[in-house]
Amino acid sequence: MIVKRRGEIVIFTLGVLAFMTLPLIAKHLGLSFNDTTSVPTGLYRTASPDKFQYVAVCLPQQTVQVATRAGIAIPGGDCHDGHQPILKRLYYASNEHPIELSERGFRVDGRPLANTVPKEKSSKGKSLNHFAFGLYTQGLWVISDYNANSFDSRYFGPIQPEEILYYAAPVWVF
Repeated sequence: MIVKRRGEIVIFTLGVLAFMTLPLIAKHLGLSFNDTTSVPTGLYRTASPDKFQYVAVCLPQQTVQVATRAGIAIPGGDCHDGHQPILKRLYYASNEHPIELSERGFRVDGRPLANTVPKEKSSKGKSLNHFAFGLYTQGLWVISDYNANSFDSRYFGPIQPEEILYYAAPVWVF
């Protein structure tokens, strides 16, 4: 009976150790789990700048404070100031590919993006100011057309290239 009990303890201990080291192994392999609502939930891998669908962005502290005042929680994570990067689609505005933000949401190359109408209030009922409406021909814009309540460039405008932490591609999403 003692041998069986020791075996169970060893198996349990190994299982706990494996579970605890799994996030470190995944990070080393360039994998991360996204459970936010701005993109499909699932497993993502770090991708090259020419083969990605999303970018992980570290927002400036001022933008994080705007989100916090609106009741939008940005949890702790790998950004230099300790918050979690946001994962969104990246759009490059140019003369050939303008981006328009209006009360109807974003248009890219004249094509409307779903779920991008700016909200006056956050999902917590707190005031939320949108970025200036207009037609933009420059800048990097991070936009979620997946979730109408996403905190994205409709509220803080274009991002700086150095705010991109990594490029990401889905591995397994649901």
